[in-house]
Amino acid sequence: MIATQLLLVSFALLGAPQSDDPQLWDYLRWFPLKHGNEWTYREASSKSIVTMKLALVTGPDYYYALQGFPVFEPAKIRYGKGEHILAWRNNDWVPLFNLSAPGNTSLVFGNDFKVTKAFDWEDVGSPTVGTSFKDCRRYSFEYFSPTGPGAVTDLWLAFDVGPVRWKTKSGAVYTLESAVIRGFRLGTIPFSVVESGAKTGYPISDPKPAMRKNRVLLIRTKAQWHAFYWKHKPTGVPPQIDFSKQCIAVVLLGNRSTTGYSADVSLVRWNYPKNSATIVVKEQKPGPGVDVKKTQTRPYAIVVLEAKPPRLGREWKVVTYAPNP
Repeated sequence: MIATQLLLVSFALLGAPQSDDPQLWDYLRWFPLKHGNEWTYREASSKSIVTMKLALVTGPDYYYALQGFPVFEPAKIRYGKGEHILAWRNNDWVPLFNLSAPGNTSLVFGNDFKVTKAFDWEDVGSPTVGTSFKDCRRYSFEYFSPTGPGAVTDLWLAFDVGPVRWKTKSGAVYTLESAVIRGFRLGTIPFSVVESGAKTGYPISDPKPAMRKNRVLLIRTKAQWHAFYWKHKPTGVPPQIDFSKQCIAVVLLGNRSTTGYSADVSLVRWNYPKNSATIVVKEQKPGPGVDVKKTQTRPYAIVVLEAKPPRLGREWKVVTYAPNP
């Protein structure tokens, strides 16, 4: 029961405070609070998934309910007026985290456990999110009575994101995989390769063979897709795409003077907290000694994204490969 209470409180921020204190709002950003916020985690060993959501419940005694985590009981949480604390409701509102307390400050929860604000500024990497969360706050938990293997021992909070990792007594480690915070998405966008090759028929604006014109096209409608594809492969048939929930990203390396170049998409990630995404492209380039032919190529890659970002930036990486031994 204690582990249940602790984990629920650890992941719940109280209601919006009635205060003009800018420092207070700064503390709140360690766990953003809004109806519909959602965090999804993956356990490192078992690969199990946990998703938690916040829902506002209005009435004489407003609060936020933590939903979608069936392993534990529902939690009711809110923010105390003018205070820098998180609290959990069990008949009365019980404070647990004092966000304005200095490092190494402990808050004792009756005779059950103690929460220490460690203030260890640690980075938490998340490959599935496509980024590393910098300077996270770590909270540690000490129990005064026997607890089960699911009891939380450590919790990491990232600024403007909330809980990005927690560790249990059994050694299980849950790391943030994706999130929706204040309507903005965080995480990667699944994608699949439609096709790739050495020469696209899509026209390159600069006629000079040696000019590099790296481009990424974002195609969001069927009409745009057909218009592109008929230039790309005039005699081909465009693959069917569900543009109600998918879109197309086309990577064009531009003119290359030899064979041996290729384009690969490594990752597509949301640019939290912006309403856009970034595609990470790896351009493979032949190094000295690689057997190539002197001919013009226009390498390309076409991928289907399982989401529809309104804007798509690019991150370009060039990798030079050596000849086979």
